[in-house]
Amino acid sequence: MLSLAVLNYNGPIFLTPNMNPQMWNSSAVQRNVKQLKEDGAHFLNVATHSIEASSGNITFSEASLPQPQDLIDSLNKIYQVSK
Repeated sequence: MLSLAVLNYNGPIFLTPNMNPQMWNSSAVQRNVKQLKEDGAHFLNVATHSIEASSGNITFSEASLPQPQDLIDSLNKIYQVSK
């Protein structure tokens, strides 16, 4: 349902993936990320240490959620550039 809504939407698309390193670095995900970026999607993930939900271990991932204020700052920066 989400993919259909996105396909029908004409505005900018912002994605904030939150994945463990194994998922994020998989060739299928990276291929899809590359295509989405080429199609104009904005990825707002950050690289940081986080806790893996499945194991409770602390790990480093390039696909972590930004802090709320960092997310707002990123969106503001994107909208200022596009004006």
